Amino acid sequence: MTDRTQPLLAVEIGGLGASAEAWRWAPHPRAAFSAATLRQRLDWAVAAGADAVLIAEDARLDEPAGPLGALDPVLLASLALASPSAPVVIPEIDLAGREPFHVAKRLATLDHIGQGRTGWQVTAASPQDGNAADALDVIEVVRRLWDSWEDGAEIRDHETHRFLDRTRLHRVDFTGQNFSIAGPLTVSRPPQGQLPLVLVVRSIEQLKFEAQPAVVRIQSSTAADAISIADEVRRISDENGTPTPEIWVDTVVALDEAGTSRDSLLATVSSGIRPAIPVAGPLAKLADLLRDLTALIGANGIVLRPATADVDLRLLGEASTNTAPTPNVREADLSFSSHSTFTELLGLHRQPSRYGS
Repeated sequence: MTDRTQPLLAVEIGGLGASAEAWRWAPHPRAAFSAATLRQRLDWAVAAGADAVLIAEDARLDEPAGPLGALDPVLLASLALASPSAPVVIPEIDLAGREPFHVAKRLATLDHIGQGRTGWQVTAASPQDGNAADALDVIEVVRRLWDSWEDGAEIRDHETHRFLDRTRLHRVDFTGQNFSIAGPLTVSRPPQGQLPLVLVVRSIEQLKFEAQPAVVRIQSSTAADAISIADEVRRISDENGTPTPEIWVDTVVALDEAGTSRDSLLATVSSGIRPAIPVAGPLAKLADLLRDLTALIGANGIVLRPATADVDLRLLGEASTNTAPTPNVREADLSFSSHSTFTELLGLHRQPSRYGS
């Protein structure tokens, strides 16, 4: 899909961290969900050389008594994209029970806010999940709704008092198993046309190429399992004669602080819900560990999930230039990431509306 020589770096910035003990490291757990904290974490991610930041659906407020609440990833993404220095920002969308029309409208609005610096990530349903077919229908109709406005539909002609060229708006008339959508969308076509989809998978059985993902994000607790899934992605793509999606691999990072190891935190990361390959040790060795890991798996990108957001993200942000897994991006002062769309970052081309004449 791309001829980049360096893997992309994505950093997850929502919530308190991957560790169940992360709340102990936060100055005040409730402050973790303030706008100021989100902007601070975004600044740390940018300083670390991030090409993209990810906001998970489970970015919730946890304390010993249990979860106190959760914030909507799309709202957090809109706040992050308000910063002109923000890289690509990708919120996770839980498709279960969501109205496709509203998903399409919110993400199109987000793409307008970020001028193309966004995508969407969806966790693939298991074959046993009764909602698997519905999820594929939602993805399909969302894409049709984005195409329901052709490019140039918004004309803003003051002389004729016409805001739209109605001939460039189209019904989608989609009928799925459990819903139907007429269209068109009530928001103009996103700057990217179609937002690239990041498909989160945790097993080979979850691979859904009908979703046409631009990125397959692998969440696995071991490198061996990640290699198996990555090999299957490449095999299926070759078999189908289609371009291979980018492969990103999740890691959960617990960095040493002031010479003290914090690797015990990795034992408090749940391996069943959102698994990730554990990485622990001094910051100086992080880049080499990640380069070796991406080379072993054949990955195009690495996802860093901090064990504790307030410590590990800060340490990443304070790192020197040569500790970033993508030093070529940092040496360019993020000029590529900060001023490109997610589509361009992946080496893809913007496609015209399927309904265009």
